[in-house]
Amino acid sequence: MESRNILETGPTRTLYALNWFGSTLRLIITTESYIISPSSQIPSFETPGHFCSMSTFDLSSALEDLTSLVKSVDIASLTTRSNVAIGVLALSTYAFLVQPVLFHPLSSFPGPPLAKITTWYKALKSQDGEWTNFLRQWHEKTGSNIIRIAPNWLSFWDPDAYKEIYTNVKLLKDDNYYSAFNIPSNHRNVFTHTLPSLHTPLRKGLSPLFTRQSIVSLEPLFHEQLELFVARLTEMANSPTTKAGEPPIVNLFMAFRCLTTDIIAVFAFGRSFGCLHAPGFDAPVLVSLDNFLTGGYIRLHFPRLVRFFEYLPIWLQPVWQRGSGQMHAMALHALNAYRAGEKTHKYPILFSQQLELGSVLDDDEICCAANLFVGAGGDTSGTTLSVGSYYIGKNPAVQNRLFAELKAAYPDKEDVVTAHWADLEKLPYLTACVMESLRISGPIPGDLPRVVPKEGWEFKGVKIPPGTVVSSSSTAVHLNPVVFPEPDVFKPERWLDGKGKLKEGLDVWLVSFSKGRHSCLGQNMGMAELYIFTAAFYRLFEIEVVNKPVNVELRDFFTAVPVGHDIRAKVKCRKD
Repeated sequence: MESRNILETGPTRTLYALNWFGSTLRLIITTESYIISPSSQIPSFETPGHFCSMSTFDLSSALEDLTSLVKSVDIASLTTRSNVAIGVLALSTYAFLVQPVLFHPLSSFPGPPLAKITTWYKALKSQDGEWTNFLRQWHEKTGSNIIRIAPNWLSFWDPDAYKEIYTNVKLLKDDNYYSAFNIPSNHRNVFTHTLPSLHTPLRKGLSPLFTRQSIVSLEPLFHEQLELFVARLTEMANSPTTKAGEPPIVNLFMAFRCLTTDIIAVFAFGRSFGCLHAPGFDAPVLVSLDNFLTGGYIRLHFPRLVRFFEYLPIWLQPVWQRGSGQMHAMALHALNAYRAGEKTHKYPILFSQQLELGSVLDDDEICCAANLFVGAGGDTSGTTLSVGSYYIGKNPAVQNRLFAELKAAYPDKEDVVTAHWADLEKLPYLTACVMESLRISGPIPGDLPRVVPKEGWEFKGVKIPPGTVVSSSSTAVHLNPVVFPEPDVFKPERWLDGKGKLKEGLDVWLVSFSKGRHSCLGQNMGMAELYIFTAAFYRLFEIEVVNKPVNVELRDFFTAVPVGHDIRAKVKCRKD
């Protein structure tokens, strides 16, 4: 086609086409339900409040007109400011609006209209921790197991997709996502390394610390911290409030996190953070961690902003950035104290293992790895215990059945404080409660993205182009009504057969620790904690949850967080 000056084609035609597209975009923004296709007709707007008024207009003709205009632009002829402005506007409109919505390889997949244009839409929906809830609603709204959640990102709400995505070694981690979890921002750890050549040797070096045998050797540590936890709760339970005979109300979300965080701190740093001694279990390290997590969506979508904030004085940094700095400073302090002190620890210590790899890890990298385990290990187990307690405390039948099983196994209640993981696994109803707590709490509820390799990927006959980011989530599996009927109901009995024994095969759909070569390194530690602490808590205490909602409201800040950080219960000591 012969080049033409864009003004010679008639600026009115150009602006009319752009006006049509702007009107269509405004329609998308307004309704969030209008899906564009080449044969769509734009309805006329007569209701007050709409942005424009247009007659029925043929979309294919308008797009053909706009596309031909863009292709016919002679850049050399754009000599005046107005010409340049019109040219830039036309090119930008095509590149950033028309192409992503209509001509992108993923344009046929349904999803939020604005998500097809910008990743900022995901940032907007993530800021209040609602992203995973929003995904569930959109999958249900469209009736599709595959939706487009960003210009180059597909979400899969299918248990089979979850297994394929996270066990397929050709689908590599998305570096843009995982780099957001570096503390500081320029240091990697075993979770954030995306290249197998770097991730594999680091994981291999840490794996001996997390074998079942190694975790069994940590049981004395679990028992020591559990004794402190029980003593603290007993003291509180025996100190009635102003109402005669009324036990005090304990925030179990903070209490359980204090327990698990102190354990992971000893494991990682060789010393406790003292969370269990904090007034009201309001531990400073947990405040720093919570502050860090609330800024996760900013770290993910605006990484340059994060690097800029790192150079500012701490008093000028936003709260979420200060949380990151405080966690790193605590880790450095613990590392220096560990080096200066005598190595008399009775347990395997992460610092020891990291220092043995010191030829490739500097202090910042060692602290980055340790902080990963504090955040991912302490927070997730504590959340699972507290969310489980919410539902068990709301259901007297469940609590009584669990207590009866534990009392039969440990007639002397003091013995449960030193119970062994292997023995507790033999108790079917306790196991069912642990499994159901993991399922319904979804400690890591969100999407963990992977990138489709150059040869592409096919799922159930749907071909996914190379370079596409794909993800699923544990929520998509755990709340699937086919795998788990009545998924929003806490029902430990779903894990048992008619004889009260564990069902075979259902546990393969419990994906709280993910699947494949990137599955959670600390799975054995997490399971041991859940068994030991759940058993001791319900053998020694009776609780009554005071929160009103039937279901706990969870938000996704990478880890699951109950609204208000609040799961409150009256805690009473059992006498038998």
